[in-house]
Amino acid sequence: MLLERSLFNKGTAFTPEERRELGLLGLLPPHHETLDEQVRRAYEAIEDKPSPLEKHIYLRQLQDSNATL
Repeated sequence: MLLERSLFNKGTAFTPEERRELGLLGLLPPHHETLDEQVRRAYEAIEDKPSPLEKHIYLRQLQDSNATL
């Protein structure tokens, strides 16, 4: 499945049209975010991590789930 392949997963950045074409309706949160918005949100999450280790863990998990970011 597309969402399981981190190189192709854009998360909520899939447009409504892409979601329909790729059969992703109901598999993602209903709102659409641009990649820039996702990057901003991820950066804020990194900044909230108190230690370098927690930042590293977050970034590794992010890479495993969404290599596009």
